[in-house]
Amino acid sequence: LKKPVIANDIGGTKEIVENGVNGILITNETPEEVADIIIGLIKNPNMRKAMGMAGFQLIVKKFAIEIMGMEFLRLYKYLLVAKTKIKLIRLLFTPLEVYCYTVKYG
Repeated sequence: LKKPVIANDIGGTKEIVENGVNGILITNETPEEVADIIIGLIKNPNMRKAMGMAGFQLIVKKFAIEIMGMEFLRLYKYLLVAKTKIKLIRLLFTPLEVYCYTVKYG
């Protein structure tokens, strides 16, 4: 932990790595350019430490066990309610009625 990250700028990477803050995002850099980025981090210990600390703080803030536990609990409650609603809809309406409603109202 507490190390800067060099990551590909794809998918959800931007949710965790903020370019220039806690790491460096790369897209189409050549191997030589990536090597230059690494050398730049090696030559600048203050930037390395700052990026590493920023990354650590982000992980503690967003992904601490307590926060993740609460997020999972919130998701489970949401899914439980959604599942109950779906069962109720299936009891009250025919599949054709549900389809027609969905087409008409989204």
